[in-house]
Amino acid sequence: MWLKIERHRDHDLVIFGGEDHKTGQSDDTNVCFDRLERTLRSMNGDIDITHRWSGQVIEPHGGLPLIGGSGNLYISTGYAGQGMTFGTAGAMLIADLIANEKNARENAWAKVFDPARVHAHMTVREFITENLGFPKHLVADRLTSHDVEAKAARALEHTLFVVEEIRPARPGLFPPTVSSGYLDPRSGRGHWRVTSGGDLVSETAIDNGRVQRYDAGDNTLTIADSCSAFASGCADVLDPLEIYRRALESGTAKVERDGENWRLTLRGAADVEQVVSVDGKTFLPTRIVWRENGRPVSTVRFVTLERDVQPAPEQLTMDPHPGADVRQLNENGARVRTLSERPTEVPAGDYWLGESYAGAAPKAFAVHTTAGDALRIEYGPFTVWNYDTYLPAEIVAASTGPSISGAGAGFSFGSNTVRRAAARARAERPLLVAGDGVFWSDAAAELRAFAERMQIPVYTRRAAQGAMTALVHGGAPHSDAPTAIAAYQTFLKLAPDDPNASVVRAQLKQLRTNASG
Repeated sequence: MWLKIERHRDHDLVIFGGEDHKTGQSDDTNVCFDRLERTLRSMNGDIDITHRWSGQVIEPHGGLPLIGGSGNLYISTGYAGQGMTFGTAGAMLIADLIANEKNARENAWAKVFDPARVHAHMTVREFITENLGFPKHLVADRLTSHDVEAKAARALEHTLFVVEEIRPARPGLFPPTVSSGYLDPRSGRGHWRVTSGGDLVSETAIDNGRVQRYDAGDNTLTIADSCSAFASGCADVLDPLEIYRRALESGTAKVERDGENWRLTLRGAADVEQVVSVDGKTFLPTRIVWRENGRPVSTVRFVTLERDVQPAPEQLTMDPHPGADVRQLNENGARVRTLSERPTEVPAGDYWLGESYAGAAPKAFAVHTTAGDALRIEYGPFTVWNYDTYLPAEIVAASTGPSISGAGAGFSFGSNTVRRAAARARAERPLLVAGDGVFWSDAAAELRAFAERMQIPVYTRRAAQGAMTALVHGGAPHSDAPTAIAAYQTFLKLAPDDPNASVVRAQLKQLRTNASG
């Protein structure tokens, strides 16, 4: 190791070096940097590391450079870090050698630096020992950049459980944090929490692009169809592992050997890049260094990275955050506003709870917002939502705590799945889960888990048509009598003595009468 100090009026500039190793034969260059930093801080802890670099120093056998040549080819290399001295000597020697071609002058040092001298001074044994690792690296390096990127991407095509330590490159830049949670790239779902000192900083859930993020600092829950809608962008919203996984899809990584492992450099916007250490056997990331304008900003260390885990449904969904301020963003990052609400009839094909529920007649409203449209049907304190691309904020609020706007219960029928808000409904009657074409298998599991907690009996029926739907006792898809009849028949078959069976029989009779008429 070596140390150089340059004195200034208000500070000292220190250059500290060491941890030498053969080029390409260190398992992890970052480990070398860490050792140097620990050694330097042991001398003086009050330091601010602004730059770090690693360069190749060519050291010929015997310690002297290779300077010489003839005709039209001359070389001067192998300065071993002493370029100021040997570079000057090389220039003088080559000038004499060129002049000596015309018998102008000789140089007494020509034989000392002659490149051909290596064969005379190095034994066969020394040559073999020195170059023992060359064939292995020659073969290994034939792996192309695309091969490594592809293997690194495939290594993440699993359901993952991850725990990461995120630390600033310089003390005081930001508080150290820990991120932990699950990622399932195949289903497009993920859920993780960020803590600092044991306290929750944020919680994020993604579901096929849609993002829900809770920030503990201001008790806000923000929903958007994409992480790009957030002012801070995806880099601040997504888990570091998910950011790395998405960056790999670009196929533009700079791939370098790092001993037995690999180092991938992936550039982002505004001179931001992530330098990722990848295990040479599993091709899983072990460390990520974020840099901006070439300077390290933060380091992510993977404490745990398990593949092929099987998280429970609640481990991929947001925790309750009662009283959170719910904000919804459109694709441009602006907060979603309701443009109009107008009374309407329940369109054919939409889901409702029938002509009456809990003694109340339905009141339907067409809701038009800057993010899309939805249908709200009110049965007194109960509310039914029908929606597609637009997820009403009331449903999100219901899934994170008590329903807002004084609603006593909420049933939601969204595209492709029963949203989690449906499982939050304050129902007191049996739930019938019916449907086909189930896209997310945990929808039914969520309903069952909710029913078990509330001690509500659940009966399952797979209908022939339609997406995943939840038929609450007394409810049916509007103008979809066959599905409703099948659900009620299943209910009576499985629970003929249920207290509500007489009501179900009456409704089934009415449905059959309507269908035959």
